[in-house]
Amino acid sequence: MLATLEAKGVRLFADGESLSVGTGKKLTDIQRKYLKANKQQIMAELQQRQPTELSPEDQSTVLTWLAQIKETSPANIQHTLDICATNPDTLGYVLNQAKRTFNFQ
Repeated sequence: MLATLEAKGVRLFADGESLSVGTGKKLTDIQRKYLKANKQQIMAELQQRQPTELSPEDQSTVLTWLAQIKETSPANIQHTLDICATNPDTLGYVLNQAKRTFNFQ
């Protein structure tokens, strides 16, 4: 189920009891209805996924960026690391922000 949506560019994320959607384009009405009708099964699939590990370089960049923006909450830091590990789009965004904001190489 997730693979089909992801192949169409739809990225789904479980955040507690919420289902978040990240996509570069608008969802179609059919996709939106499908997500609503299958939310519980999709959430279960998302929660079964194991986070992948960030490379040491990416983790260092993310942690440095979080320190620079004065994020000190251990829960928020861990959440950011977990999301970056499971979501390539978010990781790309954070790494881009770090490079743009702090001129990382």
